[in-house]
Amino acid sequence: SKPFTDSDRADMVQYVRHGGRLLVMDGAGIKNSTSNQLLKSSGMRIDHAPIGESAFSFEKGYSLETTPQACSISGGKPIVSTETGKTICAISRMGRGTVLAFSDSGLFSDAQMGFTGSLPDERQLKISELEFWLVKGLKESKLGGNK
Repeated sequence: SKPFTDSDRADMVQYVRHGGRLLVMDGAGIKNSTSNQLLKSSGMRIDHAPIGESAFSFEKGYSLETTPQACSISGGKPIVSTETGKTICAISRMGRGTVLAFSDSGLFSDAQMGFTGSLPDERQLKISELEFWLVKGLKESKLGGNK
């Protein structure tokens, strides 16, 4: 929630352009969000207005529903969109690096994923698969056809 300095933003841009990878997670209702300060350089923007609960699919046809904190992303290449056409995950290349934005961070909260030591149900396993797919895809630059 604390604004990034010009120097912080310049360092981030340099890091990504030289091959770094940046994952930005946000959602509606997050007070004083600074995500768009980081996303601006990649041509993406998070609209913090809630989009409501909506189904979406990702790799291997797994289907989930967004949380009430989901909002939409403009710019970049859409990676995950809801059935109503709202982008909740997008990717953008910057130089040799990649920026990935995900706009339903509430999906990865304890309330959704469960607590340490609890046995995950089918939905929680799908959420874990989504998280793993996003992080692994970003690390290996395999999302959105990026290589």
